[in-house]
Order: sequence, then structure tokens, then C-alpha cells
Amino acid sequence: MEKSTRPPVVHVVSHGPYCLDGVAAAVAVARYYADTTVVPHFSGNERINEVIRSITPEAAPAGSEVWITDISWTEQATDDHLSQLAAQGVKIYWIDHHRTAIKRYAAGTINVPFADKPTKSAYMWRDIERRAAMYGLQARLPAPYRRGGERPHDPGGVVLGERLGQSLR
Repeated sequence: MEKSTRPPVVHVVSHGPYCLDGVAAAVAVARYYADTTVVPHFSGNERINEVIRSITPEAAPAGSEVWITDISWTEQATDDHLSQLAAQGVKIYWIDHHRTAIKRYAAGTINVPFADKPTKSAYMWRDIERRAAMYGLQARLPAPYRRGGERPHDPGGVVLGERLGQSLR
């Protein structure tokens, strides 16, 4: 992206700071915008609505971007807040691979004018398949989700790592 088209401020809201995939996603966005002011916001599920709504219109002026990675919100007031930011010219991006977020989006319960469509799991699986092929591996995708014994919180991406390992056997 050319410097002249860079946003004045980029807010990155991500799952963390103890979540490997959330931190990695935030770092990827921050590295992409290396010559722009990037403001990180890390949160767990219990505070995510509050953290997103703490991004004020003054902190995110028109032309800014808000990236929400590896986490989703649960309250209508947060939808409304993001919609207000978008109405003043802030681009909202959301990338989340969790089943609950994808289901909520597909069901139409998330009503935010995103700058681009949220990344869906089908794209993620195609990308993993493509990358595996680069190393001569054949992926059987999508990898099955764990049932019953699935851990509600997965520090370090253990479940994702297990799923990727199963898909490459």
C-alpha cells in the first residue's frame, strides 16, 4: 500500500495477550502497517465488548481502520458502536476462524458495515490446502472439529495445531 493511501491510525483488537493466534494476527496487521500509527488492544472474551467500545471517534478519525482479529463480540451495543465508527469513515475489518463467530455472521446476527467481507472458514481451509501442497503434503480438509472433549479456551493454539496435524496425516 502506498504511503499516501495509508490510514492515519489503525486500531487492532485481538484475542490476547496469551493467545498465540490472536497475537500472531495482530502482529501481521501491525507489520503490514509498519509506517502507520498502530494501536493494539488485547482482550479475552469476557471484556471484548467493552474493549471495542473504548475506541472512540476521536481515537479513530475518518480514514482510520479498525481490525478485529481472532475474536468476536456478543452485544448489539457493540454492533451499533462499530456501525457509528463506519458511518464517520472508519473502515472496519473482522477476521475470525471460530465456529461461533462464523455461525453468528451466517445467521445475520452481526450487522456491521464491514469494509470487506469477513474471512470465512472455507477460505482458511483453501489456503491451508494450498500451503500444504507447496511442501508436498496432501491435506484432507476441512479437518474435523473435536467433539465433547473440546477445550473452551485453547492457549497456544493446541486444538488448531491438532486439527492441522490430523489433516496432514
